[in-house]
Amino acid sequence: MHKAGSLVAFACAPGTLVDDKPEEQNSLFMKHLLKHLATPNEDIVNILRNVTRGVMQDSNSKQIPFMSVQLCHNNIYMCEQADGKNNSFRWSETRVTTKVVSSTQCMNIQCKFN
Repeated sequence: MHKAGSLVAFACAPGTLVDDKPEEQNSLFMKHLLKHLATPNEDIVNILRNVTRGVMQDSNSKQIPFMSVQLCHNNIYMCEQADGKNNSFRWSETRVTTKVVSSTQCMNIQCKFN
């Protein structure tokens, strides 16, 4: 069980394994996480749903990511669009910094709460 206010995402469901390909730079899960993480104005839960959809599609449903969500806030954004004309991003003053870690890389992530 995880604490209230937490979100933990796993590359696969409990009791299952991922089929990582050593020739790939990132796992299938990390590939889709990196693809969707910087989506502006998108809630983290929706981002992870898109990650799940992509992983399932690429693995022919052999790998299904798993989430444990006990979030207390609605609308948690990883980034927001600075303006509607370009892809530059800015961080809110109200933020929490966390880390995303995989076997190949570590990223600092800032979350914005609305």
